[in-house]
Amino acid sequence: MQTIFYGAPGTGKSYKIDTDILSGVSTDHIFRVTFYPDFSYSDFVGQLLPSVRPSAVPGGASTITYEFQKGVFTQALEKAYENNAIDVYLVIEEMSRGDCAAIFGDIFQLLDRSKTGADAGYSRYFINNELISKDIVALPGNTVKLPANFHILGTVNTSDQNVFVMDTAFKRRFE
Repeated sequence: MQTIFYGAPGTGKSYKIDTDILSGVSTDHIFRVTFYPDFSYSDFVGQLLPSVRPSAVPGGASTITYEFQKGVFTQALEKAYENNAIDVYLVIEEMSRGDCAAIFGDIFQLLDRSKTGADAGYSRYFINNELISKDIVALPGNTVKLPANFHILGTVNTSDQNVFVMDTAFKRRFE
């Protein structure tokens, strides 16, 4: 399920998601994020960040390493792959307040889902993303697909003035 709920502020978009879809779903399987103008692909998917590791030897020099810090998308995707029988929901509030094309980046390719057959609900296409795939054991190699139990729900305020335009190609991938 990929659905965007449209409406004026205060009309119950988030409430509808919470009561009609997420009611009874464990909070461990719900991931929430709010887009804003400075929100980026790195925030959404993840990024390499420096990490200081203290020396194992007393008085020794610390070392700096770079580790992938998962963003909310990757955290939710990992949870979905842990158990394909349990639905996982990524709720994106205020989708039009961020630049969706830039935030989703190559993830956009994954939004096309197969409608029938053995792969129904899975991404029709894959992307190669080593940073995401190395942390998700269930993914073969460095290819990434969205599983059928991974759902994206979004809210968009139709009355907002200072928002990014969501193009038709992006919107058509959602109900």
